[in-house]
Formats: sequence, structure tokens, C-alpha cells
Amino acid sequence: SEQVEESNFKHPKVQKIFDLIAKNLVSPQEKARMIDEYNWEELKKTEFDKGIKEGKLEGKLEGKLEEKHAMAKTMLQKGLDIKMICEISQLSEAEVLHLQSEVGL
Repeated sequence: SEQVEESNFKHPKVQKIFDLIAKNLVSPQEKARMIDEYNWEELKKTEFDKGIKEGKLEGKLEGKLEEKHAMAKTMLQKGLDIKMICEISQLSEAEVLHLQSEVGL
């Protein structure tokens, strides 16, 4: 029979299950299944939270890039030199040339 360290599980619902088990109302197999389900739900929640954080970071990075593009377009429209725009915006020359074609210059 598999032994589980019950003190590792602090969630009230899990503690309630352990209380039922202690009163012999749940079989050891059912206890193991419940713990597996709980661990799976915790893993899904952790992965979901990780995905949210990664999505937020990706959004911030996209926003910064859009900001750089807008700044570079403004500099192009004002007639600044391509190399100067690259230096200021930290965009590659290819990116700035592509933006130049977008603004019709």
C-alpha cells in the first residue's frame, strides 16, 4: 500500500478527504486516486499560471517593438538618416528599410 505524507497537503478539501480516510470511509485506492487527481489539478493550475505570465511577457515585448516601429516611422518621415534611426531605435537596417516602404518613402 502506498503511503502519503499528509502534512504536505494543506488545502482544506484535501484535509477533509484525509479525515474521511481516517474514519475508514474511503479506501486506500480511492485515497490514492483522489491525491492523483489533486496533484493533476495543481499541475494544470501551475501550467496555466505559467502560460498567463508568458503571454503577458510576450505582449509587453510586442508592445515595445510596436513602439520602436512607430518611433522609427516618425524619424523616417522627418528625414533622419537610416543608420541614425537604427542606432536610436535599436532596430536592424532591414527592419527600418521595411518600415520605410510601409510609410511610402
